[in-house]
Order: sequence, then structure tokens, then C-alpha cells
Amino acid sequence: MSTWSWWRVLMGVRTVVLETPLTPKESFRRLRAEVDETEAMFGRQAVVGSFEGDKAEIRLRNGGPNAYSTVLRIQFKPSGSGAVLICETGTGPLGLGLLKVWIAGLTLLWAAMLANILYGLIVGPQSELDIQGAIVGPPALIIFSAAIGATGRFVARPQDQFLVQFAANNAEAKRGP
Repeated sequence: MSTWSWWRVLMGVRTVVLETPLTPKESFRRLRAEVDETEAMFGRQAVVGSFEGDKAEIRLRNGGPNAYSTVLRIQFKPSGSGAVLICETGTGPLGLGLLKVWIAGLTLLWAAMLANILYGLIVGPQSELDIQGAIVGPPALIIFSAAIGATGRFVARPQDQFLVQFAANNAEAKRGP
């Protein structure tokens, strides 16, 4: 299990493999034609994204930044006479980054509070309330933060299905193994 595997599960990251009879280039071209590459609030397509090399990243146009909106990352790979699209859905980099920094900060806060408790135990008496607050407070905030992230992803789960179906329809693809 990789370092952030638990995080991927918590944030609802899911991998779907699509198979298409089209070449990777043609699949890429067809999908690109149906996606706006501009971040403007209003546009001609409901899906916005970026395309580079053999990879694409698309999301629903939602009128502004949303840390929990679903991003679909697609890698186009040749397979026989067609292509395989490896699709990964999940939170965008902004949402993941913010939650990781927040939880890391809370962990450091907890470590500092525990160090203060140890110092107090060595040097002199400390009140019970300080000790209980330091032991319970930061972990409770970490759990609460993880719950917010998981709830955001749970609410955004229909976006996963829509984006995968959107990619499949435009690349004439079906779910693979």
C-alpha cells in the first residue's frame, strides 16, 4: 500500500479502463473536440479541460473553483488496433493539496502540544484540562477534516459517472477488464 493509498480511498479516487476500436490519436481528437479548453464561466461545452501529449484532464464546468469537484484524468494508450483509455476520477489537485496541508498542520500542532505536555510533566504540574485538550483536540480536528473531504467526494460522486460516460461516448469506448 503506497503512502497516500488511504488518502485515495478516502477521497474517492477510482480507476476505470475503457477500450475503444479507435486509435489513441483519434480518441484524443474526438474528446478534445467536445471539451472547452477555456476556464471561462460560460462556454459552448459543459465540460472543460486540458490536453497534453497522450493525457487529458477534464471536469464539469461549474462556474468557479470548487475544491471537491471531480476531475477525470485520462491516459490514451495503444492496444492492438485500438486504444485503451485509463481513466482516474477523483478530487482535483487543489482540493487534495489543501486538505493534505491542513492535516499536516494539525499533526504538527498536535506534536507541539504533546511536547508541551511532556515538558510540563518533567518540569512541574500541568492542569488536567490542558492535557485532555491537547490529546483529544487535534486528532478530533483531523478526523473532522477527513470527514469533510469524504463528504465532499460522496456528494460529487455522480460527476464521476457522468465524466466517465462522457469520455466513453466520445471515444466510442466500452468498459474494459
